[in-house]
Amino acid sequence: MESLNTNLEQNQNLNRYEAVPEGNPEIEKAKAPDSPLLQNMKEHFSWFGGTACLYGLIYTFCLFDNPAGITFPAAAAAVILFSVLWLHKSGITLKRGLIFYFAGMMLLSVSTCMTANGWIRLFNRAGILLLFCTAMLHQMYEDKRWSFSSYLKQLLFFGGTCFASLFKPFEHLLFFLSHLKAHRAEKASKDCAPGSAQEKEAPKQQAPAVLTGIAVASAFLLCVMPLLIASDPVFARYFRIAVSIPDFSTAIRICFCFLLGSFMLYVFFAALFRQNLKSTAQQKSRGANALTGITFASILALIYVIYSGIQILFLFLRHGLPDGMTYSQYAHQGFWQLLAVSLINIVTVMACIQIFENHRALNLLLLVISVCTCIMTLSAAYRMLLYVGVYHLTFLRVLVLWFLGVLTLLMGGVMVSIFCRKFHLFHYTAAVVTCCYIPFSFAGVDGRIASYNLEHMEKVSRQDVNYLLYDLSEDAAPYVEQMADMSIERYVLTDADSCYYRDQPYEYQEQEDLSEFETVGEYLETEFQAYMGGIVNRETPSLRKWNFSEAQAQKAAEKYFTEH
Repeated sequence: MESLNTNLEQNQNLNRYEAVPEGNPEIEKAKAPDSPLLQNMKEHFSWFGGTACLYGLIYTFCLFDNPAGITFPAAAAAVILFSVLWLHKSGITLKRGLIFYFAGMMLLSVSTCMTANGWIRLFNRAGILLLFCTAMLHQMYEDKRWSFSSYLKQLLFFGGTCFASLFKPFEHLLFFLSHLKAHRAEKASKDCAPGSAQEKEAPKQQAPAVLTGIAVASAFLLCVMPLLIASDPVFARYFRIAVSIPDFSTAIRICFCFLLGSFMLYVFFAALFRQNLKSTAQQKSRGANALTGITFASILALIYVIYSGIQILFLFLRHGLPDGMTYSQYAHQGFWQLLAVSLINIVTVMACIQIFENHRALNLLLLVISVCTCIMTLSAAYRMLLYVGVYHLTFLRVLVLWFLGVLTLLMGGVMVSIFCRKFHLFHYTAAVVTCCYIPFSFAGVDGRIASYNLEHMEKVSRQDVNYLLYDLSEDAAPYVEQMADMSIERYVLTDADSCYYRDQPYEYQEQEDLSEFETVGEYLETEFQAYMGGIVNRETPSLRKWNFSEAQAQKAAEKYFTEH
């Protein structure tokens, strides 16, 4: 009976606070409780913190002063491995869909250590981060019910949650230390008889305190010692000999890299385990009046049909252009404008699907706009191809052509979603972009650009040489020798040659007679030797920093000096 009365009193106390008026200051100040997963992470900080430190060690070994070495895939694999371990420790069963995301991450990481192109490396890192975030949201939530716009909102909100979780590692550390201190105090409060086992173990209990002091002193000295070494050369000389460390700034950077890796992993999962994203389903409401959307879409469709007809008639079929206009001028004038209109149209169609109620007439008009957008995209691609035929390839032009192809595939998914509102457009977009970008990242774009340009250039100028040597990455190094061996008869003097010096540094000379040279490499000998010399004289990388593209460039440079 007493236990029953106690339970009744507790229920009455709980019911007493159920109906609290809005605006209560006590409720507004109340801190939202942690989710069960975050609370579990907090209570098992010794395990999660320890594994985060272990990941920090792997992260430091793989990526310290090594942005694109052969250990980059190992770092990506470590992210996947520790993610699986943390999810398993939290009692979460893995979903099958994670395989696609993890495979994409590994392929992009392998691509990173096979190229020297800085843009490709940047895109690879962004792709790995987006795939990892999407994979974890897919794992933690029922994202099949999310619309495309909802998914974008959830990703942005999760990014904000990561910033809001920056102090979670310190909060959990303080919680762990307080419980550890309470446990030690409780253990020390017990009476120990003289000569007992507990009294003999007292010195052992002081070991953690000594180790903590050593760790704090080490961290403090890492900050102070570089200042002392820089202030006194005699102290720096003897101390460096004593400890055999050539550079303390390197030690500080290694320590920072370790802390950064551990901190990032812990903060990411602290944000993920908050479980504060709303699992909203796709909207089933009627939406805005379809008549508004029909009026809006019909006007756009009329304009786009007329414009698309002109593209087909004058650009594709070449029916004829107005007087005084060439096809090169016609193709170059409207490319970027068409690209912008295509992007605007795809966003407009997706917005109409979300805003207006489902109506057959509206769907047909949106389909017409989508088809016209595809025609505009093809027109933009055709204009770019005509332009490339005259001015050849650059990295930006190749990237734009790839993007136009991806945009056409995405527009196909949008057309499906017009009539099938439950179509998973975000997952389709992620699959298309991933499957199209991975071959692009492995293609060795700079090398293909150099190969294409050298094959199709009838004449070569100083600007072309500069683009190959300075604007393309070392992926194009194997083709530098091909340009150096090109006949001088294909070289065209321009104003840039008036600023070129060969034998006397800082003494510039005017355009010279090219008849005394046989190849472009002989005329621009200084330029080619400086480029190849920079590759050959570079410090031989360790196994950890080995990069496939840089190794191929090294072989090409050695071959160049052997044959020239």
